[in-house]
Amino acid sequence: MKYNFGSKRKVVGLTLLLILGFSQTLYAGDKSLKVLREAVRLKPTDESAHYNLANGLLNRGFLDEATEEYRQAIGLSPGDADAHNNLGVIFYQKGMIDEASEQLNEAIKLNPNLSAAHSNLGNVFYAKGAIDDAISEYKKALKIQPKNIEARDNLDQVIEKQKASADKEKKALAKKLTQEEERKKKAAAEEAKELEEWKSAQAAKKREVAEFSKKNREAEEIKKSEPAEVAKKNPEVEIKEVGEAKNFSAATEHFNQGLVFYSGGHLDDAIQQYKEALKLKPDYSDAHYSLGIAYEEKGSLNEAIREYEKYLILQPGNVDVMYNLGLALYYNKNYPRAVATLNHFIEAAPPEYAKKVAAARDIVRKLTDGKTRESEK
Repeated sequence: MKYNFGSKRKVVGLTLLLILGFSQTLYAGDKSLKVLREAVRLKPTDESAHYNLANGLLNRGFLDEATEEYRQAIGLSPGDADAHNNLGVIFYQKGMIDEASEQLNEAIKLNPNLSAAHSNLGNVFYAKGAIDDAISEYKKALKIQPKNIEARDNLDQVIEKQKASADKEKKALAKKLTQEEERKKKAAAEEAKELEEWKSAQAAKKREVAEFSKKNREAEEIKKSEPAEVAKKNPEVEIKEVGEAKNFSAATEHFNQGLVFYSGGHLDDAIQQYKEALKLKPDYSDAHYSLGIAYEEKGSLNEAIREYEKYLILQPGNVDVMYNLGLALYYNKNYPRAVATLNHFIEAAPPEYAKKVAAARDIVRKLTDGKTRESEK
């Protein structure tokens, strides 16, 4: 930013020749500083002498000495608005923004029509990031002195930067909105894909349940004849086996009824029947699996996971249940265990499971590329 300095003054107490020489060479070099120092030596209590020496020192870049001379001038004449203004400029150049603000405000207080002080105070406001206040001070300076070139240049520069900043913010906002929209679209696409995968998985489970139902009806017919056959062979020893066979038969009835309820969409009734079957036969693996499917379709993922795990304890090598457990863990956001389970499924699945293996690999890839990874809760 450009600065406005206070007015030049004549040195009091020197001869007319020296006065004329000084007015022409005030900023001309070391010789002029000697003249100015001599003026201060001759008139140490003269405010103008200290002020002019301070101007010369400031022009030569001797900021510390200039500061002291301006303080001397202000001490001799506290109402000197020009001295306060120039001292404020020095503080600004040194990065002492608060001190600069104090001196410039004092200058304006002493002389509200000092255009230079308003312009310099605008620089201070700009340095603080108070752009609107800076513009206000530049405009005040120009209202007082329309030909104040420094104030005009500073105002134009700040307005241009403000416009550029606004354009940059506008572009950044537009880019952010575009990115957010793309993120939402991507998230929606992923959710839609997951929903389709879930629907496909549920359809597959229903087919599996139907197959279970067929197999269990066949098994039930076989088991119904077992108690009588066992009793005929050894009626005294086989009583326990007969009881177990009856329990299995009753459990199968509950299980099959659960399949009927599930097929009709009555999940709560199906769950209740599966539970009854498990009361009679806790190691009934198919009942655990079907109960897990019903829980998952109902949205009770923790319960579904528990039942799938119980099934795999009883039937460790069942890749269908392994796959369903992996999906349930994924939907439940238990990502580390989902990855481990699906990787186990990928390793164990036979060739005819290629489609499920591809789906499992997609999920594992998504969870391990850093986009969706979360800690297990």
